[in-house]
Amino acid sequence: MKLYDTDYVIVDSETLEPIESLDIIYAEDMLQEELRNNPLSMHERAIPMTKLPKELQERYLEHIEKVRSNG
Repeated sequence: MKLYDTDYVIVDSETLEPIESLDIIYAEDMLQEELRNNPLSMHERAIPMTKLPKELQERYLEHIEKVRSNG
């Protein structure tokens, strides 16, 4: 399993913790649509998955693997 820089999540701009569930990952085009419909607050930012801290990347990877194995 690999994370891509074309996939984004919305995080707290100070802590880099996800604002949404670990299930919510946006492709670039979907992110643009989401931001048009729901602009970010001043304490939020969209960040590529590959720019997340390594610990958070691991949390996402573990969650994705868990969902895949249960699906």
